[in-house]
Amino acid sequence: MSNYYALVAGLPDLSLDIAKVPLSMEALKEKLQETVTRNDMKLIRLFFLKYDNQNLLAYLKDPEASLHPLGTFTADDLGNIIHQDKAYLTGLDVPPYFDAFVEAYQGNSEMDGVTAEDLLTSLYYDYAIQNTNSFVRDFFEFTLNVKNILIGYQCRKFNFDAEKAIVGNNFVAEAVKSSKAKDFGLTGDVDNLETILLIAEEQNILVREQKLDALLWNYLDEHTVFEYFSLEKVFAYLIRVDILERWESMRKQNGNEIFLQTVNQLKNNYEFNENFN
Repeated sequence: MSNYYALVAGLPDLSLDIAKVPLSMEALKEKLQETVTRNDMKLIRLFFLKYDNQNLLAYLKDPEASLHPLGTFTADDLGNIIHQDKAYLTGLDVPPYFDAFVEAYQGNSEMDGVTAEDLLTSLYYDYAIQNTNSFVRDFFEFTLNVKNILIGYQCRKFNFDAEKAIVGNNFVAEAVKSSKAKDFGLTGDVDNLETILLIAEEQNILVREQKLDALLWNYLDEHTVFEYFSLEKVFAYLIRVDILERWESMRKQNGNEIFLQTVNQLKNNYEFNENFN
């Protein structure tokens, strides 16, 4: 197992309440690419694939769309991935779920009423959870479970069909789709379930988002308590920077814009019904 003493020792300290992130995500990504081993970078890249997912969707809708800079694939890469140029793709590490998604998106297979965003997210989590690193695998599964429990709660509240909104295919996803119990029958099976359900009941959207990030921050603390200079410590730092950078970006806007942005994001995530709108 690789030891990243110099890297971890040189990273600025982080706390959930700091106003300005001392190291940008782009700078951190560049530092990691220069420092971590090839195999460990494959695990780090699982996190950055969420930006490639975003870029793939944007490109499919408009090849001239601006791409998120944290994505790995360029516009040329995405075009060749979509058109299956095998000569171009040689040596390009394309996640296998990209092909399945593009095929479904272009109408070659049924999407069964699921939105493109939800299908891609589901494929992404299924892929990420298959990795061999237990910490990284558990992190993705935990975030997936939290996401699905919150979606399930909102679906109940607004009488929406959870079957089409839940992402991923693990036992928690299936329980949220089918269970009528208040806890979805998951007590004893999901860490911090009581806290997650209390967060779901929070009416203030911004407060709910803050509590979710605090939950994730505490999860990282608990699961890296005996990690010091390992890949796991580096991965946890990456997630923390992502949390802090998102809030810093939101604070640069005025309060009304923040509220509308968060509401729109949550509406997209939970697919609220017309009564909510």
